[in-house]
Amino acid sequence: MKKILFILMAVVIVVLLWLLLRSKGRLSMGMLEGEVATLKRGHLTVPIEASGTVEPKDRVDIKSEAGGTVIETPIEVGQLVTMNDLLVMLDPEDEQRLVDIARKVLDQSKINKDKAENLLAQREKTSLPLAQSRLKQISAELKYAEWLYLREKEFAEQNKDSSVDQLLQLETRYNSLVAQAEQASSDVTGAQLNIELARKDVEQADLAVKKAQDDLLDAEKRLKETRILAPFNGMLVQLYQKKGAVIASGSSSFGGGTPLARMADVSELYVSAQVDEAEIGRVRDIAPPAARPGSTSIAGMNPQPADTGAGDSQPADIENTDDFTDLTGTPVRVTVEAFPNDEFIGLIDRIEPEPDRTAGQVVISYVVRIRLLPVEQARELVAQYKHLQKNDNEEVMEPSDIRKLFLGMQAIVEFLAESRDNVLLVPNEAVRIKNGRKGVCVPDLSNAEPGTKRARFQTFRGGLDNGMYTEVIEGLQENDTVYIKLPRNHDFDEVECLE
Repeated sequence: MKKILFILMAVVIVVLLWLLLRSKGRLSMGMLEGEVATLKRGHLTVPIEASGTVEPKDRVDIKSEAGGTVIETPIEVGQLVTMNDLLVMLDPEDEQRLVDIARKVLDQSKINKDKAENLLAQREKTSLPLAQSRLKQISAELKYAEWLYLREKEFAEQNKDSSVDQLLQLETRYNSLVAQAEQASSDVTGAQLNIELARKDVEQADLAVKKAQDDLLDAEKRLKETRILAPFNGMLVQLYQKKGAVIASGSSSFGGGTPLARMADVSELYVSAQVDEAEIGRVRDIAPPAARPGSTSIAGMNPQPADTGAGDSQPADIENTDDFTDLTGTPVRVTVEAFPNDEFIGLIDRIEPEPDRTAGQVVISYVVRIRLLPVEQARELVAQYKHLQKNDNEEVMEPSDIRKLFLGMQAIVEFLAESRDNVLLVPNEAVRIKNGRKGVCVPDLSNAEPGTKRARFQTFRGGLDNGMYTEVIEGLQENDTVYIKLPRNHDFDEVECLE
């Protein structure tokens, strides 16, 4: 029995030794051969990377001039809504009471205006004409009395036997009429002044009516704003006030009212990227002219068709923008951490003219706004730009649906600033620097002993370098073989790459 166990153990040891030697032989052969690559032509791009945030086309904080208690919030955060959909309902009782008060004030103001107009009419049609008529009558009597008095006075001076009593009566009559004429003139002036005052009263009453009308309109507007409606098609992204919250009226609070909700226009999605000052020049060069600072046109949009008025408004849909979007410009790649296997395509929409001067920020950066494209538009653009293809020229990137993105997601933006089409490419793993010269190690078949490997250093002139591949301008040919890892000799020492 012991003999059998000994034999079995010996067999197991022999098998294990054989497997170990076999694997070591395979490893040794791989290390001896080295690793090579064959030079091919392809598309080379040198990107500019920046970080940014996914944003909507627009976002608005919604406030209300009305005050009251929140009694209804029918829309949930994240829902798509159409324009004029009810977002928040306030208790209208307080605002209705203010409307009723404003109506009463307006009615009283109209009554006061009517009274002022009637008084003005009375003074213009009665008081002033009577005063003027009396002045005219007294003036005529005064003129006649003056003539009689002066005639009697002249007669008395010529005839000393004339009656003194008659002259005194005429003088008294004349002086009385002079006083009456002065009073009548004063009455006319007073009547004219009263008319001016009545006109001022009418003007004041008219202003009071207009103010009361404006106050009523404001009160009715606030009553209407107890129903807070969606101002445009979009998504409800924030609801600041819950049911039961008491809201102060915007007319009585600083800042125009309490924010109730936030809406976002998601008919288009954008990424606001922070581009370093050192790179903004190259980004500007690839941006459409309309997206550059100083442009007078709107980037990315063709004229909109006229609104026929047919049909109801529908919730915002990103895909609905396909027909009216201009696809002119260099594509921009966008990726997000939440979807690492997806790539999104966009176009530069606008470069902000001033840098983002965030407090404490040392590096100056400019905000570049990228409009993300729906799938069909992205596919169309990818088909136009070969440099969006992989370097092996076999697999074309498939754009992802931007509707899966969340607002506020952090994004990595890749601007394709420089590109070369159909150029000879060498992997950067194969590039070496020797005596200050750039080159690669290639197999040297001259004077090689059977079973041995030799390498020769071949210089070349390079062009663009994207970190993975370098453009070959001269010095190497298509289908040349280069070493990525040099082979090793039988002592497992790396062979020397001779010049």
